[in-house]
Amino acid sequence: MSARGGGALGAIASARSIAIAAGVVITLGFIGAVLEAKARVGPGGADLLGWVKIALDSVVRSLKFFSLDVAPEPEKTNWFVALARVGGALVATVALLKVIAAAFGRQYALIRAKFCRGHVVALGLGARNSLFVGDLARTRKGALVALDVKPPTAKAIGAGRRGVGLDVDLDLPIRAAVANLAYADIVLIGAGSDERNLALAAAVVTAPGRGARQVVVTIDDPALAERCENEPAVGRPPSGDEVFVFNTARSAARSLFERRPIVDIALRRGQRRVRLVIVGAGDAAIECALHFLRISPCAGLGRPLVQIVAPDRAAMAARLADRAPSLLQGSEPGRDAPLSWAIELQIVDQGRSASAPDRSALDALDAAAEDPVTAVIVAGDDSVKNVIASLTLKERVRDRPGWRAPIFVQSALSSSLDRLLAPHGAPAEADGAQIEPFGRLEQICRLDAVIGRREAAAREIHAGYLEHRRQSGRPPDRSTEPWDRLDETFRRANRRAADHLTVKRCAAARLAGRPIDPAAPLRADSETVPALAAMEHDSWRIDRELDGWRRGERDDGGKTHPDLVAFEQATAASQKYCLDQVTLLARFDAGAA
Repeated sequence: MSARGGGALGAIASARSIAIAAGVVITLGFIGAVLEAKARVGPGGADLLGWVKIALDSVVRSLKFFSLDVAPEPEKTNWFVALARVGGALVATVALLKVIAAAFGRQYALIRAKFCRGHVVALGLGARNSLFVGDLARTRKGALVALDVKPPTAKAIGAGRRGVGLDVDLDLPIRAAVANLAYADIVLIGAGSDERNLALAAAVVTAPGRGARQVVVTIDDPALAERCENEPAVGRPPSGDEVFVFNTARSAARSLFERRPIVDIALRRGQRRVRLVIVGAGDAAIECALHFLRISPCAGLGRPLVQIVAPDRAAMAARLADRAPSLLQGSEPGRDAPLSWAIELQIVDQGRSASAPDRSALDALDAAAEDPVTAVIVAGDDSVKNVIASLTLKERVRDRPGWRAPIFVQSALSSSLDRLLAPHGAPAEADGAQIEPFGRLEQICRLDAVIGRREAAAREIHAGYLEHRRQSGRPPDRSTEPWDRLDETFRRANRRAADHLTVKRCAAARLAGRPIDPAAPLRADSETVPALAAMEHDSWRIDRELDGWRRGERDDGGKTHPDLVAFEQATAASQKYCLDQVTLLARFDAGAA
């Protein structure tokens, strides 16, 4: 293991700055030496060889200015020589300090890290972890300690003098003392593959510490991310740390529907239901379908229609079967699947086109639905191809009735292609055929997006549930554990309720005859609360059934619940809880606003 310092010594001056300063010193010294030589030669001047000798002597004298020679110069000298002498001394001093910093930077960085308290530790500086670190450098005080296989600098981690960079072989077991993990508040893990990140997370949560650290680990596979959350060793480690699994596709889907829940478009247009078209076979396409389904219940709108257009229909069906079996079963005619009441799902072949659906695929989509398209999501595996597909699709549906809908294109990184999207996203086209990017890493790789308002709302909802159970007098069970010991399935249910808040805002506004604004705080009164409570129950039921729960006697271990029925058929206690939760959410939303 090796380390290099990234603090104040390492940031004294860059090599480029020293080289520029040295060039200025040499130039000044040369000019000054030539002027002095010319004065000595006198009016007669010198021949060609004489001037060559003067030039060479002037270069040699200029180089001597870097020698830190303290011998006094003759009193009669020009300003060029005086400035060169001072500048040369400064450049030599800085260069010497750079050499010292390079020699002792390892020890200096380790000493700085040793005395850090309440700091942030970044294990790996990949694209996403670097964005997390940059966000924290702007929004949080305190030191940041970055470990990577390359020698990170304070400038690289965007923390100035607060940054400590350590060059560490992350394949080796992490020594807690290196980054002083025991006293860290936040640990960000993003060093490469999912297996590597999980190994680092296991090393962190088992390292000695004072507990209560917030650990964010990046996992690229959405299914693996969900399985890891369900593992008690990750979700509820014995160390007392809080582990949050960050997945790009899931976060992209959540950020999209938090900003544009899609139901707001349908409500403003007076549609009878949402018709959502998803183009592409990337992870984000599946996560968008799942997340939308969880938050889709909305007063005034019927069962949504989700049409997925994929290059290979059979392959997409197989992926959906692995990711959410009950979702796919709900789309198969003649089968009494758990989610058949909640969604109408269709999977259509993209056709021969390599980018967007061809004419035959568009005809198949329109033949299967009379409803106009509410929105289109383009989410393939490649951001560049997604942008091209969205532009191609807009051109192909230009003359099709019912296709004047916004197109949301997954684009992880800003690029020159954004200029192609700009003419298609004018505010005047609100809810029209504009093209809007979503899932930008700089927007979703923020700690507040992972551990922020959504998490606070979920905990507030769980606190309200605990109070409801206490008043009901029912015996405690696995769902009544405190948050830090709560099973992930119940944590996910509370987060789902927080995600559904945006839809409740839109529905409450429509029911009350107010303008629909997904960002306006929830206003619930005696006339709107019953409808909002029914929406909450349906959203909860969808989330439970997606998570594998079935109707039956209450058995948290076996994932059965008697209230997995329509709201009107649920028990009085369950209905009361939904009513109370809507009121609780309205209070939370008003306070947060």
